[in-house]
Amino acid sequence: LSDLVCIPTSERTKKQAEELGVPLCTLNEKSKLDVAIDGADAVDPQFALIKGGGGALLREKMVEIVSEKFICIVDETKLCPGLGP
Repeated sequence: LSDLVCIPTSERTKKQAEELGVPLCTLNEKSKLDVAIDGADAVDPQFALIKGGGGALLREKMVEIVSEKFICIVDETKLCPGLGP
């Protein structure tokens, strides 16, 4: 993965990536992406997702919009019978 360049969607992710030596850029430098990878807070049996409402949500959505593909990673702790009340 020598041609890998990443856009962090939070300050925490940016700090972790810098510590690991991951090459970073911004949306100002690269506005078309091959793939965005993120997680969800909850997923139901029909694969409907709830994403977080935290401070990084705007950045996450901006990166997702300019990405050719979006991959959402969840584990069994995020599975629920239904979303909402």
